[in-house]
Amino acid sequence: MERTTFFRLSSILVLVIVCLLLVTQIIRSSYVSLDSAAALSGQVAQASQSASSDESLPVPGKDFSLSDVKYLSNGNWAVVSFKPTSDDSFNAGFAILQKKDGIFRVVLGPSSTLSTDYTYSLPADVVGYLDEKGIFD
Repeated sequence: MERTTFFRLSSILVLVIVCLLLVTQIIRSSYVSLDSAAALSGQVAQASQSASSDESLPVPGKDFSLSDVKYLSNGNWAVVSFKPTSDDSFNAGFAILQKKDGIFRVVLGPSSTLSTDYTYSLPADVVGYLDEKGIFD
């Protein structure tokens, strides 16, 4: 009788382990994972589309990639350079972002040039960096 009890208990234990493995596999297969995107690429994608556009947003890594991100003014401003990865869907350029309430928002751009009239509203180190990059027309 001891062998029968041991056999039953071990069979139940094996069955429980198999069920747990199956449940874990089912749960794991239901997750969706996305490729990681460079910081601030979502803001650039959103700013590149007008509100009335019916087109889908450009996809970071597919339509464009960030080539340079420079944080300035104690991390409260950022200048982002980007370039297209496909031939016609996105133009190379830059965007200027400002952090408000802990979130970066595009304040100028996306564009390929910038008028010097905007320099009065930007911090001095941001203007200096843009001038270094030759962004002013």
